[in-house]
Amino acid sequence: MTRKTTDSRCEEGSSRTDFVGMLRGAGLLLAGCGAAVLLFSVAGCSATDAGEPSIASTAEVLEENASEKSVEYAIFEEVAAAFDASALNLEYSKRDMDASFDESSATKITLSGDSASVSGSGAVVEGSTVTISTAGTYIVSGNLTD
Repeated sequence: MTRKTTDSRCEEGSSRTDFVGMLRGAGLLLAGCGAAVLLFSVAGCSATDAGEPSIASTAEVLEENASEKSVEYAIFEEVAAAFDASALNLEYSKRDMDASFDESSATKITLSGDSASVSGSGAVVEGSTVTISTAGTYIVSGNLTD
């Protein structure tokens, strides 16, 4: 009768080897998955559709707009500094307060469809546009269609 014996150290060693190999395989698999995720996320950030601006181009547009706004603000400040509110006459004159008028001396503006006419001075007509250029009394009547 022969007895079959096995070396338990060999089996234990091979089990350990298999386990270590599985760990290495799992580690490589995880590393590969991590690299793939990283690659796709980086590619997703750098590639843009033609219709969607990238973060960099949006930042450039915002910077350009901010620059334009600061120029506009500087111009506004310049105009505001030169503005003298005390030079404005905000009081109504006696003539402004008087609502009466002499119809015979008033300039008459007649609107009719797509044209207009002026009878008197201080206003001109170009097509259906009436431009009043001087102070005075104007009587406007009719309707424009445009």
